[in-house]
Amino acid sequence: MLCVLYDNSYRRVSCILEINHIIETDFREGNTSPKTENLEFIKKCESNLPKGVKLKYLRIDCAGYQESIIRHCDKENIHFAIRAIMSKSLRNYINKLDEIQWDSVMKSDSSESTMCSYRTTHTIADYIIPFTLIIQRTPKSGQQQLDLNENSGEFETNGYTYRAIATSLDSMSDSEIIKWYGMRAEKSENKIKELMLDFGGAHMPCGQFEANALYFSICTLSYSLFVMLRNHLPDEFRKSRAKAVRLRIYAMAAKLIKHSREYKLKLQKFNNNLLAQIINKIKRYQFHPVLE
Repeated sequence: MLCVLYDNSYRRVSCILEINHIIETDFREGNTSPKTENLEFIKKCESNLPKGVKLKYLRIDCAGYQESIIRHCDKENIHFAIRAIMSKSLRNYINKLDEIQWDSVMKSDSSESTMCSYRTTHTIADYIIPFTLIIQRTPKSGQQQLDLNENSGEFETNGYTYRAIATSLDSMSDSEIIKWYGMRAEKSENKIKELMLDFGGAHMPCGQFEANALYFSICTLSYSLFVMLRNHLPDEFRKSRAKAVRLRIYAMAAKLIKHSREYKLKLQKFNNNLLAQIINKIKRYQFHPVLE
């Protein structure tokens, strides 16, 4: 499952959730619109997948709410969940809905939440094949804001915040689709935060575009190598951040002693057991040569 994320408008990152790997990145000029060449980026991600592996699911925010992307997903049989743009026509449609038409959204524990949903069908631009649209309504707390931006993924009116998800997951309930799309932030974006915070991707070193692009590529490569390493560590490290791995493994305390003309490294018992687990796990892994 591919999740496309944006960190500001000039960094675009795609993540394969099942293996925690970044499959493609794009470093662009700061004034580039988030909507620019998104379909081309998705196709590049598909081409980076291993031979025989096909993209089946796509999650992306409102920058990906484009006719070309939905056409591509339908053509390639890719199930999608895309944050819809609250256009003027969609806002007018929502304002005409009656209270009884809204259904309660269920939480993970099967209890009702304060969010409500409404399901309908919708089309985009000149593409005549309709898709499912899940409209979300959440009570707004605090001061009401006037939102006149029709390119936004949400708007506020009458004490509620409205969002919508364009999707092809017709067999799923509204609650399941909302939860599945919400995992974009809960799981995928948290992984990208590791790239930004733990591997220096949040701040660029200089004002030169080419140098910054190279730096960001190095950050991404470092993160990918770390994820590969983490997958071969004991299970307790499967979700650990880089800092935790550094403190528990790289910075492991030890004492170097010399005895009978031999040097020995003495570790605490729990550290010795940890290293033994790591070594045994690496030994069991079958490494494949890059060149035959």
